[in-house]
Amino acid sequence: MTATPPETLEKAVSAGVITGAQAEALRQLSEREGVAATDAAASDHSGAPQKGKDEPFVLVNNFGDIFLCLGLVILYSSANMLSFADGIASLLFCYAFAALFWILTEIFVFQSRRKFPAVLSAFMFIWLAFQSYNLAFGGRVSLYGLVTGTLTGQGAPSALFIMNALFIFTLMRYRLPILALGFALSFALLIFSIAMQYIAPLNAFTVLALCGAALIAAGIFLDTKDRTRTGHYHEFALWLFFVGSPLLVHGVMVFVLQDHFSIFWSGSFRENPGLSAAPLGEVIWTVSALTFAFTILGLILDRRSLVSSSLLYISVVLTYIIYQTGIDFAAFYIIVPFSIGLLVIVLGLRWDPLRDRVLRILPFARWFRPPSKV
Repeated sequence: MTATPPETLEKAVSAGVITGAQAEALRQLSEREGVAATDAAASDHSGAPQKGKDEPFVLVNNFGDIFLCLGLVILYSSANMLSFADGIASLLFCYAFAALFWILTEIFVFQSRRKFPAVLSAFMFIWLAFQSYNLAFGGRVSLYGLVTGTLTGQGAPSALFIMNALFIFTLMRYRLPILALGFALSFALLIFSIAMQYIAPLNAFTVLALCGAALIAAGIFLDTKDRTRTGHYHEFALWLFFVGSPLLVHGVMVFVLQDHFSIFWSGSFRENPGLSAAPLGEVIWTVSALTFAFTILGLILDRRSLVSSSLLYISVVLTYIIYQTGIDFAAFYIIVPFSIGLLVIVLGLRWDPLRDRVLRILPFARWFRPPSKV
């Protein structure tokens, strides 16, 4: 029995040949029988890797999806302006537009099967429904406050709980894997906002590291259920890795640089710009160790998403540290981007051979995706 490509199953569902439940049953059957042995034959006659071997990621099918997304953005801009109306009108506009984006998501998911517009519409529905709740019971909440973790206070946990509930609802209803990114982030911020009320701020930030570790563990578990990456589990795992790795790195960095962060929050560095509580050498060694650890973990799991997000966060940390230590800021634009960019390119070009070398010396390599044929 040969595996039926996910694209073929989607076309069959769209044409009415089979139902969505039957398509999902076929995917699960293929996984149970180990049909997708694309890893064993992941190269063509020229030795070039085929598409199925990398992390599958398809969000935009054609320009028609982008065209629809343009309409959604313009529609949301009007919703955003009307939501600033006075009194009850603002709340009514939020309710109305949230309902509108929910209807559009239903159409994009179950009728026209447009993935990118469905994702964008779902996120807009979640945000407007969230704002509707806050306008009715608490007040407007900024997106910046949510993403940066500065949304604190007694009302923060309840607001973030509603956000999590909305993500759970849309995930269960539409099963769009990218929604796992928003749910993972909102869940981590919920735990963080609760921790901020009971423990010191720096200790609360280390809670984010535990959340990151939990998300990575959940991603590893989902990967083991879809090693051939022909189902949906691997897509959910991709976004859990993408969120979990920078959260884990952030917690470790805050622990190492806790004195430095205290100075930053107190504003002492403004009075004495040369003050640096964390030795630069310690920072460099810590960053190097984290980079190496996440690179090895990414190679073992065959997850570039885990490595990319952690490297992105590390580059931000290095920017801050180098600036604070008084090094010529112009030198930063040469040294740090060059080093990280070169590392990413080398990893991208030599990913499969490097992964094969790592798996050869790993005693429990059989637990993970098999090595590629290079």
